[in-house]
Amino acid sequence: MSIDRAPVAVEAEEGFVSAMLADPQSVCPILAGQPIPPEDWMLDDCRSIVSAAMRRWREREPVDAILLGADLRGKVEPVRMMQLATLVAAPSAAGHYLELLTEAWHRRQVISACIKAQRVATEATSSEALAVLSAVEASINGANSSRVSALR
Repeated sequence: MSIDRAPVAVEAEEGFVSAMLADPQSVCPILAGQPIPPEDWMLDDCRSIVSAAMRRWREREPVDAILLGADLRGKVEPVRMMQLATLVAAPSAAGHYLELLTEAWHRRQVISACIKAQRVATEATSSEALAVLSAVEASINGANSSRVSALR
């Protein structure tokens, strides 16, 4: 699935990272309680920053743009790190940004499950195709239930 066709929330990714850099002690716990893993973020630089920030936060190390820039030297351009650090995103809106990100992530999960099911179904026996259908339904129901609990 290419980024130009996948459900994404680019502004929400950037806003969340900006809010995280502005107030990591308030924002990191919000992400820690959500189902979207950093590896499922669509923007490479945001994915790298979120992964490094959450690692630091879990290890009770300080989190800021300078330290993350040093940790991510060669992975994230310093100009991009400073761009995200100075973006005016309110840490109080981090939960809203995360809702947008989670919505796009769930939609990508459903699309991915359907694509996989299509591949299997074209070559499967009838019973295998029914098993794939059950797996897709479980995936969609799982995404829907985690979406509902994430919004509570």
